[in-house]
Amino acid sequence: MTVRLSLGGHGHVPASDIYFVQVEIRANNDEVRTIEVHYDHMTLMSFGDKKYVGNDWYEQVGPAVALFSVETVSSQIEHGLLDADANSIRIEDEQIGRWRRRNVLRGDKPCEFRTEASGRRVVCDVGSRQKTGESPIPTTENICAKQCVLPSQLNLCAGVVNVEVTEIHQETMGRSAPVRQRTVQASCSDGQPIDRTDEHGVGRCVPGGRMCWHRVVPRRQPATTEQHPLSLHEAVDFLDLVWLQRFGSSLVKVMPLADVALLATDPKGKDEVSARMSALKVVLDSFHVDSSLVPQPDSGKKKPEGPLDRLDAVLAIELAEPGSAIAAVAVLRVATRVRNAFQHPDRSKLLADLANVGLEDSLDEPEALWSGLRSTVTSAFISLRNELRSERPRPTEDM
Repeated sequence: MTVRLSLGGHGHVPASDIYFVQVEIRANNDEVRTIEVHYDHMTLMSFGDKKYVGNDWYEQVGPAVALFSVETVSSQIEHGLLDADANSIRIEDEQIGRWRRRNVLRGDKPCEFRTEASGRRVVCDVGSRQKTGESPIPTTENICAKQCVLPSQLNLCAGVVNVEVTEIHQETMGRSAPVRQRTVQASCSDGQPIDRTDEHGVGRCVPGGRMCWHRVVPRRQPATTEQHPLSLHEAVDFLDLVWLQRFGSSLVKVMPLADVALLATDPKGKDEVSARMSALKVVLDSFHVDSSLVPQPDSGKKKPEGPLDRLDAVLAIELAEPGSAIAAVAVLRVATRVRNAFQHPDRSKLLADLANVGLEDSLDEPEALWSGLRSTVTSAFISLRNELRSERPRPTEDM
């Protein structure tokens, strides 16, 4: 199942330090839900190294704020973390810092048409409609690729289709030799006009550029894969091994054998489900992130103390692309909240948290709830392990 995200309005709540961007979520049934992404004045300044952001804040930093707002809502939907009854998301300035660093570290803009790079040239797969008799140009100079009007795939509207190079011409940039410059045009799957006489027409198909801009994202579905009784144990052990190899210290402390054994057996009835949720909490509490790995917090803020908070902090600085790993940690947090709401009955909170991981249909079936939760948590451990194994450490600032 997919949902469609688009931008609504933006503004400032009078007599407050709340600035907002509205992101509209439209499901297949065309029901529209609006989420307001909230920022304070200091957070807005983080987007553009501004010393002051005034009433015209959207004109100053709007495109970046719009994109960040959509990415935030998109990530929560994809990973099943958006509360069913939520109507707003509050953004902190450290989130902006991580996002900006990640975009800087990407280097060249991500483009789905860029297939490979060699020296100063890249290979572009966009179809070319050159004049008959002209030889095809399979590569493009890097300087032209960076100045191409086709937006990064991170920003490009999902409705842009039939992208074509309609003209290739020589252009001199400063004192450099003439280079090949490509002019890009495209069509819109929703029938919106993209001015073909304007070489920058498709370049406006970005957040804040056209009101019709939208993104299509998948909605998380509940895990259905059958797992053998020791899948959770193996996932934790493997994650601990990968952590040890990468950081030189173990992530998981010794746990009580009774709790470990309990997680391998299927429960019967609510009391046994509750006991297994407590055993899972013991596993999560056993995580020990060495203090030497945890970054120093910004002035005036406390150093993260809980095991999952410390894990989050380390992943944010160690991985160049921490999004998936942090989303996996968020799933572990949801599991803890499910345990609390299950053992201290709060049906509305329990339903909201189960919806985050696609298990809301198991609300009145304790055994199915546990089976789905164990499978989801196991998948989160596997995702963490894979992210730590596959992604190289984040480059340092002096590289």
